[in-house]
Amino acid sequence: MTANEALLQALLKRDKAMDDWTTEEYIALLSIMEAAHTEALGHISTLWQQGDIAEIKAQLDTVYSDAVAEIKAVMNTDLPALAEEEGSFIRVLLGQVSGLTIKPASIIWSDISAYPIAGSTLSDYADALGVNNVTDVVAETQRALEQGETLDKLVSTLRGKVVTRAMWVNGKYVPGTYDGGVMTTDTRQTEMFARTAVMHVGNRARETYYKANEDIIKGYMWVGVLDTRACLECIVLDGKVFGVNEPRPAQPLHIDCRCVTLPVLKTYRELGVDIDELPAGVRASMDGAVPQYTTWRDVLEKADDKRLNAILGPTRAALYKGGMSGDAMVKDGRVLTLKELGK
Repeated sequence: MTANEALLQALLKRDKAMDDWTTEEYIALLSIMEAAHTEALGHISTLWQQGDIAEIKAQLDTVYSDAVAEIKAVMNTDLPALAEEEGSFIRVLLGQVSGLTIKPASIIWSDISAYPIAGSTLSDYADALGVNNVTDVVAETQRALEQGETLDKLVSTLRGKVVTRAMWVNGKYVPGTYDGGVMTTDTRQTEMFARTAVMHVGNRARETYYKANEDIIKGYMWVGVLDTRACLECIVLDGKVFGVNEPRPAQPLHIDCRCVTLPVLKTYRELGVDIDELPAGVRASMDGAVPQYTTWRDVLEKADDKRLNAILGPTRAALYKGGMSGDAMVKDGRVLTLKELGK
């Protein structure tokens, strides 16, 4: 096994640890949002008879602004620890697979939290989470008032059907779950935000160590996740290798992105050491080759019509089968619309 293959395997296995972090962070953020939803429903119930949508909006602005402030406080408490953990993980891993001394790097939380994801910071996305909740709940409340619906009907529309009630399990709060409802849709946004925050922090911590050790790195390979949740932007990047000084998209590429970056290590001779590979069993070979693995291009080439439709959508799947590559469907990191594709 080469050092780069060992590195890829370890990074893919690390996905489980990141999922655990995501779950913990999601539960913490969701408990805040669920409490905000409960408070919001209380204000709506109190002001319902007055029909004062302006006052309802004012109350909800305060409720969800307070919730966002709590979310930011949790993030600023939990995520710096993740950054340190991920930095330590990648430093040890690079040393293990290469047999080289890995330079230390400074993990600076303020730099990580301020680094943009698709143009916005974690703080911006948290603010948007609050604004979206206010906008959605107020719009539905106003519609219900205008149409003369009952308060019970509105609460059902906002909250949805109760599937499981919130409870405490082994000293930990487990939020309730709901089916349907405006607030349930916004709950999904909370989950995506938690995953994005965890992936962002983990990636930036790793990138800090990659940058500090670029004397042993000759490039970076984009590695995607092979399931139907993958977006076309990430699909066309999967397996692509960028030079150390070549501009490359930052990860996460978008909200809920799960891709990872693989640093491609140099060979001994590229490092200036005039020796052949060490004997098998001493450590992974430093042959510098990019690992071979199943990419999205392989998946698309072998996919039947049903799977192609699930991945690309019926129209793009038809274009692909007609000879258009996935790369041709994306321009400047943006998926072209069907109109732009001539459909």
